[in-house]
Amino acid sequence: MNILLIGGLGNIGSPITWQLAEMGHSVYVLGRKKIEQLQPNITYISGNTEDFNLLQSLQEQYAIDIVINFAIQTLTQAEVNINAFANKIKQFIFISTVTVLDREKNIVLTE
Repeated sequence: MNILLIGGLGNIGSPITWQLAEMGHSVYVLGRKKIEQLQPNITYISGNTEDFNLLQSLQEQYAIDIVINFAIQTLTQAEVNINAFANKIKQFIFISTVTVLDREKNIVLTE
């Protein structure tokens, strides 16, 4: 499968990126940083993760089957992704953190 990971070099994304590559998938990682090629079946792409035209062109150029996005932090970012990939890929996976939740800043959470 051809898999695009957006923000796939962070704490959560890195191990998933490496695992998918080890499983034999063609992995494309889009992020803000310019990265040297580290592994043969991982392609690093430096660019704006909110650029609708870039997202569409990556889907077309690499025939992306699955998108995994680790970098969505706003509703606008989500909408750009949805519109760029709608009806063009097999699966879209959005992995979020608690920091994207709309909540009061003065609430203390304890576990």
